[in-house]
Amino acid sequence: MQPTFCLYRDASLQERLGIRTIVVWKVQRSQEFESHWDRIEQVWSLSCTTSQSTSAVSCLTYGEVPPDYQAAVKAVPLEPEQFYSVWLPGFRGVDSEDRYFIIRLNDSGTPERLESH
Repeated sequence: MQPTFCLYRDASLQERLGIRTIVVWKVQRSQEFESHWDRIEQVWSLSCTTSQSTSAVSCLTYGEVPPDYQAAVKAVPLEPEQFYSVWLPGFRGVDSEDRYFIIRLNDSGTPERLESH
């Protein structure tokens, strides 16, 4: 199960923006602050190799490296029932807030769905 991440200008989802960089971390709840997440390990990182936003893609699928992108950290397999954080800085001064996701297992232990938080 490989999530796809997209960057939009606003909540209306009308205008897709080019992704400059993507960074995905394995995270866990903070021992000190219940509403805070601690980054444990960077599991994937890509950057656009050109300065032209026209070369940038607006959606990236975990582990795939499109043309004009370079992996700073190669993707490692995602672990079910583990929380992850993703950050998407875009071109034109638009950055996403950290988003969180988890791959959920069904009763037989098979990955069933992707939840975002």
